[in-house]
Amino acid sequence: MQHDDGNLFVAVAGIIGAGKSSFVRNLSNKTGWVPFYEPVETNPYLEKFYADMPRYALEMQIFLLAKRFEMHQKINWMEEPIIQDRTIYEDTMFAKILYDLGHIDELGYATYKRLFHIYKRYLIYPDVIIYLNVSPEVALERTRKRARAGEDAVSLDYLQLLHSEYETWIGEMAKYTAVLDLDWNDRDESPESMAWAHDKILELMKERQPFIKSIRRL
Repeated sequence: MQHDDGNLFVAVAGIIGAGKSSFVRNLSNKTGWVPFYEPVETNPYLEKFYADMPRYALEMQIFLLAKRFEMHQKINWMEEPIIQDRTIYEDTMFAKILYDLGHIDELGYATYKRLFHIYKRYLIYPDVIIYLNVSPEVALERTRKRARAGEDAVSLDYLQLLHSEYETWIGEMAKYTAVLDLDWNDRDESPESMAWAHDKILELMKERQPFIKSIRRL
C-alpha cells in the first residue's frame, strides 16, 4: 500500500542494534515507500574507527555528515513517499559522545558543529520520526548476533551513553516534527510486528495531520 501523500518523509531513528535497517526494509516492502539506508557498506572508515577511535573519529563523522547531507538533498527533491534509515540530525549525538569521551578534540568538534549548522540551513525535518526504543542490553545482544564487521568493539557502556543521548534528542525533535516512540524490545521482523508498527504510524499521521502539513516544505 502506498500512502496518499506523495512526498511524505518518514525517518527511522534508534541506537546501534535497534533494528532500523530491517525495519526500513520491511516497511518499504509493505508500503511501497522508497527506502534510503545508512551508508554502512560504503563507509571506508568503519572498521578503522572501531580499531582506533581517537585516530578516525573525526574523519568518520565528517564523512557520514557529508554522505547524509547528500542523501538528504536527494530526498528533498523526490515526490515519492520516503522512509530513511537514521537521519543527519542523529549524527550530532555520535559526534558529541566521541567528543565527551576524548576521541575528538575541541577544535575538531567545533569544526564539525560549524559544518553541521551550515548544512542545516538546507535541510527539511522529516514529517514523522519513528523512534525504535530498545534498551542498551537488547541492542548489545542484537549487535552481537548480527556480527557486523568492527562492531564487536561496541560496549554496553557506549550503548548506555548513546541511549541517554537519544532519550534527550527525541524529546527535542518532538518540538519540530511528529514523533512515534515504539517500544521495540520485544518486537522483531515478523509480519505481525511490522503490521502493528504500520498501524501505529497511520494512527499518528491521522492524529497529527494538521501539524505535519504545517511543517511540510512548500
